[in-house]
Amino acid sequence: MTKANSTSNDKLNRTAPVALFDLDYTLISSDCTAHWLRFLIMRSFKRKALVAILLPIIKLLSLCKVNLATRNSVYLWAATVGVSSRKYLTLRRQAAHHVIQTKGVQAYVNGLERLHWHQSQGHRVVVVTGALRWLARDVCKALGISYDYLLGSSEKNSFGGRVSDVFCYHQNKVTLLSLHGLLNDGRADYGYSDSAADIPMLDICEYKFIINPKPKCQQQFEESFGSDTVLFNWQKT
Repeated sequence: MTKANSTSNDKLNRTAPVALFDLDYTLISSDCTAHWLRFLIMRSFKRKALVAILLPIIKLLSLCKVNLATRNSVYLWAATVGVSSRKYLTLRRQAAHHVIQTKGVQAYVNGLERLHWHQSQGHRVVVVTGALRWLARDVCKALGISYDYLLGSSEKNSFGGRVSDVFCYHQNKVTLLSLHGLLNDGRADYGYSDSAADIPMLDICEYKFIINPKPKCQQQFEESFGSDTVLFNWQKT
């Protein structure tokens, strides 16, 4: 059974080896946040029109290399502006069902096997994802992905909608892992990811596992770690 983050940190085994898992395209077969945002936007013509109006701004932010958290905030705000808190909670309850049942997102069977192996060895399993934490939690629960701790992004109210607050991505994953006391002397033992954005996270891991990488990401992994990685090709259930 998945353990909630409300579990006291004192109950975590501080001396156990740590296994870090990214979520999207590492343990599951797609990007759950992208599906969630599309669901919110596509349900309304007005929201689709708003995103179309904002697209030039989003492209400009990208060209100016404005951080991904800000760019994602534009989409999140467009998807939620004017939605009441009660309605938003109702929509949230539909999110995991939409991602899994409508979009067909699955857990990688090999990933589940690997995760369960770590648990059987008494390792501390931490899922570290850029997805909103509540969304990652609900998707993991629905797909039977268990963990000792889940780190994800958070959101906040802004100008009548929602925007990114803490963005669990790139170097910030390492920062958040440290802040939550989930590392052993600043290090982890095992790390799993598909994305080159997780190079900072894998850099603190003794054993680095690359999952189904795209060619560009594979090249970046090789540039950063040489042959000091293990490549896995994981399949859906």
